[in-house]
Amino acid sequence: MPTKTISTPKTPTKGISKDKAADSAIVKDHAAQMVSDDSARNEMFTLIDEMYLMTWSGNAGKKWKKAEIKVSPDARNAALGALRLMVATDPIFNIVNAKDSNQGKTDKLETAINLMYEAAGRAIGNPIHYDALLSAILYAEMHIAITSTASLVEAAKGNKSGIARAERMEMITPFLMDVWNPKDGHAEFDHLGMTAYYREADTTIGKLRSTFGALMPESTAGKKVTDPVTLKTYYDVENTVQWIDEGEIVNQPHLLPFIPVMVQYTEGSKLWIKHEEARQPLLYTLMKSGMWTMQNLVYSVMFTLIRDMGVTPLYAHTSPGPASSPLNINFDEYPGVVELVQNETFMPLVNKGLIDPAVQQGLQIATQKGYESTIQPQALGAPVEGDSTYSELALLSQSGRLPLISTQRRGGWGLGQAMEMCLAMMKADGTSVKAASIDLSASDIPDYVQIDCKLDVKLPQDKLQQANIAQLITSGDNPLVSNEWARKEVLNVGQSGDMDRQIWTETAANMMFQTFMQQQIQQAQMAQQQAQQGAMAGQPGQMPPGQQPPEAMGAGPQMSPGQGEQIQGGLPPQQAGMMPGVGQAAAPEGMVQ
Repeated sequence: MPTKTISTPKTPTKGISKDKAADSAIVKDHAAQMVSDDSARNEMFTLIDEMYLMTWSGNAGKKWKKAEIKVSPDARNAALGALRLMVATDPIFNIVNAKDSNQGKTDKLETAINLMYEAAGRAIGNPIHYDALLSAILYAEMHIAITSTASLVEAAKGNKSGIARAERMEMITPFLMDVWNPKDGHAEFDHLGMTAYYREADTTIGKLRSTFGALMPESTAGKKVTDPVTLKTYYDVENTVQWIDEGEIVNQPHLLPFIPVMVQYTEGSKLWIKHEEARQPLLYTLMKSGMWTMQNLVYSVMFTLIRDMGVTPLYAHTSPGPASSPLNINFDEYPGVVELVQNETFMPLVNKGLIDPAVQQGLQIATQKGYESTIQPQALGAPVEGDSTYSELALLSQSGRLPLISTQRRGGWGLGQAMEMCLAMMKADGTSVKAASIDLSASDIPDYVQIDCKLDVKLPQDKLQQANIAQLITSGDNPLVSNEWARKEVLNVGQSGDMDRQIWTETAANMMFQTFMQQQIQQAQMAQQQAQQGAMAGQPGQMPPGQQPPEAMGAGPQMSPGQGEQIQGGLPPQQAGMMPGVGQAAAPEGMVQ
């Protein structure tokens, strides 16, 4: 039976008939059309890469050869600042709709989902949402490929290579989630979802051999492992086709109800048909307006003038005539010596107006429009000019994050959909997962699961405010919401039932500890009293044998049997360990801090 849970098919299995394979010619024509449809989109992505990577291409030409090229960092700072806000808190996964599932199964499933997501990030050495959100901010698209590690083990056994590595990866995580660059991928959709996906990825012959083994075309046998090659991958609703220019590698049904690649658009609108207009990432306005290019132009002109005229000394030389001897300047001595002839002058040239005020004003306008087109610096922690109250600064910081709401909302949809695909793969395979402390079987997964992922645009200081809000709406005789709702919606704490059990466990442990400490202190006090009574028995005027001392010399009023047990555990924490009638100083040394 063919392998099911794969995003990059490995060794094809027996039983696949030729009529089920895709027509290679049709597939390649469709792939070429998808690339053509996205050509203008990729040009836009290339310009955005220039802004983020600060590789300005506008400095070409002879006039720029000796210029002091300066590239504005505003676009990169805005994108990085937005990313840091988005990753300030980790994603929280909650099940909002699960068919035929009770609360106990839901809590177990939510726990497994969060563990699987964490394990997938650790397997590749980077949290999944870091690259996914960077992709969303730069390109307004997220592409995440889902690969079952069980299929990697199966493929390694078929290739008879790298079996131990694949088995170790399977122990770490049940799924790999690779964030792909949207520039390499092209997707098509209809009303039911994605219908086709095509990707071109640069790799090497060696990497392909380790992945596909004997499936590699015979024409690659004589190539070096370092030789570059482009792997082309095509999915439709039924088949997976992979090939290189030297020949076809894989052509088989993937046997999944969906294409194993999650594609989510995070900014823009489907109101526009053209792909380059429907995607409108964070830097779209700054790029289209030309303000970033203008900043680069002005910065380069300004610093070139400063270098050539402001930093380098300039002198005015007046020669008495054309036949005068060459000017002899010696700056090796201090002060410098200039030898002049009669009527010859040499003086420094002072230029106080290197840069026209209109140029500086234009730069200020371009910089301000850049902030307005992306994200205000106050949202990233920049101070407010002039005197301002803390509440005003907090309000500006909160409102400055409004441009990230769409990325936050739809980015969470994308990550939730990726985890839904992982569960659907497990359900289709009927397999169990026991990796990374995850104990989940296919029977624990409902037929339909809708997963909500929360991405908070928050800073650490926001947590106190959220905690106060949660306390306010859940306290009192008539609370506004339940604790579970407040945890999920305000505090972003999933698995409310598990949190209740943790609270109960900690409360019970604290009560047991308080009880134990009171018992220890009472025993120490009784031992001290007995020692004092023994010492008094050997002094003059001691009480006759069998006679009890007055109450003033004891520990206070005598308690009836069982009365100490009633008091024990019911004392306030600040009085724990103090018997009635005995002050804190009466406790043995070292027992009370």
